[in-house]
Amino acid sequence: MIIDHKQISNKKYYTTHCNEVDYNMYDFIRYSDNHPKEYKQFIDHRKRLLLTAMELRPSTPHFAKKIIKKLKNTFHKNEISLQAFVGFTNDSESHSIHRDAMDVLYLQVIGNINWSIWESNSSEDAIEPDEGFCIFKKTLVPGDMIWIPRGTFHFIEPLTPRVGFSFGVEGTTDPCTYIK
Repeated sequence: MIIDHKQISNKKYYTTHCNEVDYNMYDFIRYSDNHPKEYKQFIDHRKRLLLTAMELRPSTPHFAKKIIKKLKNTFHKNEISLQAFVGFTNDSESHSIHRDAMDVLYLQVIGNINWSIWESNSSEDAIEPDEGFCIFKKTLVPGDMIWIPRGTFHFIEPLTPRVGFSFGVEGTTDPCTYIK
């Protein structure tokens, strides 16, 4: 099982490793070349690419389809989405320290990043470092996964060119309150 719901309930994060990730930049570039333009966004000032609606594509990598299937089975009251964040250089910027309205299962696919979890009393969805404090930091390598419950502040710092898959568990139902 990818995520043990007993371990994520009321926690700020949960990490694990997926040994099935066997992907390289060539495979990803070939995949992204054929991704529909309406679901592809280049963010020039951040030196990155965002691919959305990957859960709808038959050519999505097998390991990602398997994770989507498990998430849909486990969190059957929610919608599951998949997007890829791609940084072409080690200085490609990510989002600032922020929180999402959905639960996120992030899978590092290519390259390495530092992932940090932050606490803050801010009511905003994004904060500056002086508005919170880091409670966890880990370097994620290909195959590493992290579960971030909705509303948890986090930050990604690319260390190399990278590809990461972000599985969103979306909807009004908090996945931690039920399991099929």
